[in-house]
Amino acid sequence: MGFLLKVKNIFLKNKNQIYLALFLNYMVLFSFEIGNLSYRSFQPGENLAIFRFFLELSRYMVYNGLLLQFALLLMSAAVYLAFTCFISAVIVNAVSRTINKYPKLINCLKSKYFLIIFLIVFSGFIRFSFLNGGLFHHDSFQIAIAAEKTLEDWNLHGIGGGRHGIVIVDSIIFYFFKMVMGHESAEFAVNFGSALFGTLSIPILYLLLENLFENRFIAFSSGILYSVSPIFLSVSTFAKEHTLDVFVVLLSLLSLILGLKKANYALIFISGMLSSLLIFIRFPSLLAVFSALFLIIGFTQAEENLHSRNKIKKMLAYLAPILILSSLYLVFESETLSNEVKSNFRAMPSGIFGPVLISALAYSVDTLVVSLTAAGLLLSIIGFVLLFMKKRRLFYFLVIFSIPLIIFYALSKTVSHRFFAVPVIAFIVALCYLIYLVVQREPYAGALILILLVSSSFFSIYPVIKFRHEFSAFKDLAKMVNDNTNPEDSIVILYGDDTIALNYYSKTPTKSCDFNPDVISIKSFAAQLNSLLNRGLKVYISGGCFGIGNQEEQALFLGIMGSNFKGSIVAEYTSDDYHRGAVKPIVKKISMLRLYSKKSQKHELESLEIKY
Repeated sequence: MGFLLKVKNIFLKNKNQIYLALFLNYMVLFSFEIGNLSYRSFQPGENLAIFRFFLELSRYMVYNGLLLQFALLLMSAAVYLAFTCFISAVIVNAVSRTINKYPKLINCLKSKYFLIIFLIVFSGFIRFSFLNGGLFHHDSFQIAIAAEKTLEDWNLHGIGGGRHGIVIVDSIIFYFFKMVMGHESAEFAVNFGSALFGTLSIPILYLLLENLFENRFIAFSSGILYSVSPIFLSVSTFAKEHTLDVFVVLLSLLSLILGLKKANYALIFISGMLSSLLIFIRFPSLLAVFSALFLIIGFTQAEENLHSRNKIKKMLAYLAPILILSSLYLVFESETLSNEVKSNFRAMPSGIFGPVLISALAYSVDTLVVSLTAAGLLLSIIGFVLLFMKKRRLFYFLVIFSIPLIIFYALSKTVSHRFFAVPVIAFIVALCYLIYLVVQREPYAGALILILLVSSSFFSIYPVIKFRHEFSAFKDLAKMVNDNTNPEDSIVILYGDDTIALNYYSKTPTKSCDFNPDVISIKSFAAQLNSLLNRGLKVYISGGCFGIGNQEEQALFLGIMGSNFKGSIVAEYTSDDYHRGAVKPIVKKISMLRLYSKKSQKHELESLEIKY
């Protein structure tokens, strides 16, 4: 017992140095994990692989009688541990002296304005430094084209599902770059817009949480962690409506909470106006209205009850613009809404509903793991439990804010990690609440946990945003086409969503390989291609067209095409799948074929190794 007591006293006396030493050692291991180091048994990306390397090396030395070398290895490990402990002690002492010597500086660093400025600078730097090298997503091209056409004819152009809000905003940004810097293409402007609103969302999140929790640490840590979360950082680097969506949702809630605190009906009305604009940006985010109503009901003065006149007035001030604009939208854009609903939901037999739902929910959990890591998600759940025990209203607010959106996307026809950019905020806030409680007891430990989560989040998405900053798959494809075809005598057949990309970067005509996976539809498609060949055109077709559908449908397509054409593989290009690849890239090589008539001496299509 006496020995254990001594160990405990030593730990308590040096706990900050121990925390920092553990942190430094983890960072060293983390650098091994993400680095490209060619050790004998080490593969980059494997957890704790460096330990296996030293274990195998030790076994090799002992089994072969290399005791002197083994002793030197142990001594080296001891020296390394002693060195990290020494460095930790130096850092802890330096920090303690700085805090004691410069209290005014520390207070300045803790000030609200410094924290906001830091969040803006930090968030802006990691976004604008990694803007995509081109347009990444199918919708990115639609937004760029709509912005260019809007400035051309001064008529507002929408994209799929309407989404006029993102077009208006990006048209304004493009107008600035066109007038000031002479840009003819909206490519840079629309990417810039995503990074801009991704940056501005972070200080808005800080102000919202500071007003909700009345705690700067929770607000700052949530802001910094959300800024580097893989999902939000990724969508902040390419043109899409997600960052504008997050910005408007957060700004609406901030306006509402300020209006409730000050009993300012103008701010509450503005909050409702902002919420109503979500119809024209990303309509599922209107589900955040439920959390706003909870704020009105639960965060007004304690003496007011649900039926008080003040609460009813506040609810009317908030809901009025939403109801008015929604009604107008239903009247004038009913077809757009109908198409958007059809694109999000599909009828399915009752027998497969259960498995599909389980699969969708599993994907939702995977999204949270991607954004927080498995350990971070576990800590976040613990944070939710503690919020339920200590701050129940805030717990309910975060649940109402996130769960409806998660369920909506889980039940949608198509789902991608990037869809969860809004609901993941609640899990980050719960995680940061737990870190705050740790900081209250162990400041160094809590701060190091936060730094660890921030660094691991950033480095997990860093290879993705760096890759897309330096390489644009569609630009690369267009360059290949431009260098090897003549727009006057060639046509390129591509997967449907890819044609808009090639049309943007190239003048060579395109056609989408849209067909139903049945004999009649595929034969009709083949007849269209035969017609193009008969006109004397050089017909190129992407291998992606041969990969549509399941294996049986692919075999049917190849069989019918093989009975109508011969061909040769003329090139390969890199595909960067944008449908589900925002966080987990799916990069692969795809063949580009040239089709010939069946009478030619070229290869049978079935004999070619077509990559798709």
